[in-house]
Amino acid sequence: AWTLCARGYPQPRQRGFRERRERLGTCDETRQRALDAPDNLIGACGEQRFALIPIEPFHAEQAASLPMHHRDPFDRMLVAQAQAEGLTIVTADAALRRYGVRTMPADE
Repeated sequence: AWTLCARGYPQPRQRGFRERRERLGTCDETRQRALDAPDNLIGACGEQRFALIPIEPFHAEQAASLPMHHRDPFDRMLVAQAQAEGLTIVTADAALRRYGVRTMPADE
């Protein structure tokens, strides 16, 4: 099992993964917000009827042209995809609203 932290680096929750952790980096313990992912994440997405959206070159170009309201490149990519595909972002991050995308509040 893996834990995702606020910076997006996978963090092993089991012993024996020291080499992988060193290669990927670790989270700042004070900023870590854990998210448990199921073993079969793709299958779980299908069961919940979530659509997987690939990152297309256009999305990258769109993300690069966004104003710097937000410094997190992953969040900027989400904004670019939401703009290009007409999607709503579920988030607790109020800064994303500055891009004019539709958002839905997420419970923390």
